Amino acid sequence: MSDSNPPIQPLEIQMQLTVAYTGFGGNTRGGKYFYSFDPDMVLVGKGQQGVKMRYTLQSEVPEYFRIVTLLSSDARHQIQDVVVSDDGRSVVFSNNNNIKTLIFFSIVVRDERRNLVFGCDPKVGNDPEIKPVLMASPVPQASETA
Repeated sequence: MSDSNPPIQPLEIQMQLTVAYTGFGGNTRGGKYFYSFDPDMVLVGKGQQGVKMRYTLQSEVPEYFRIVTLLSSDARHQIQDVVVSDDGRSVVFSNNNNIKTLIFFSIVVRDERRNLVFGCDPKVGNDPEIKPVLMASPVPQASETA
């Protein structure tokens, strides 16, 4: 007898990144740029091991902003398989979440109009022992959208 249930797909947490050139008064690159994340903090908790995390530039962010890479302070092998999309509009990676830790990230963005790069620093916490309180909505699975 075979199991007819489809395999469970790993959870994907999606976050939106908004960036803008401000000239002054921003929060990165000497105040020249502003960035924000939605949600502003993600806590990856119990039952979320091997989770995929995706940061996407918000749809109103001009096309001349592109994600270049994702840098992290991860020394405990929690973050793996970092891939920036071909169009530079998103970055996705795997988060093992098997050790309680705070990982510092910097999503490096290029302003192709001004030929400048700057870092955007999201807040991500791993705690495989607690139920998450603040987190993004998972991507709907095929069975949920049919």
